[in-house]
Amino acid sequence: MSAGVYDFTIEQGVPYTFQVQYQNPDGTPKNLTSWIVLGQVKEKVNDCVPLAELETEIINPIEGLITVTVTAETARNIKIRGSKYNDFGSLVYDIKLWPEDNLNDVRRLLNGVIKVSPEVTKVIPTKPEIKSAYLLSFEGFKLKSFDDSYLTTVIRN
Repeated sequence: MSAGVYDFTIEQGVPYTFQVQYQNPDGTPKNLTSWIVLGQVKEKVNDCVPLAELETEIINPIEGLITVTVTAETARNIKIRGSKYNDFGSLVYDIKLWPEDNLNDVRRLLNGVIKVSPEVTKVIPTKPEIKSAYLLSFEGFKLKSFDDSYLTTVIRN
């Protein structure tokens, strides 16, 4: 059975996740209990060293469901040639499967092209530190913190 083709576009610095179901020729889910799944991204098919490893996980072996993720860090580290948003970088990838008890039985599940849209904002924000924050709540006339712990009675009848 030949591999499926799935081309997709990611944004540089932004995670991308999709799910795929491996099926038997009759359309029923392939049981992937005790199987291994791996995926790599390269600039060219013949490159010896991958640019990145895809995060792959068999999330439901009985149903043959696999999650594939390009992490934000992976997407951020992909180099783009060009200076405009329509200067997409193009990469290739594939995803392969092996049964744990027969690593010679390699199956290519998917392959395709990943287009990468360049990012401009490369700063990762940090949350401002909140020293103390309270909301006045009229539930039982108490001062209520954001974590729902009651601190002090502020109004009495």
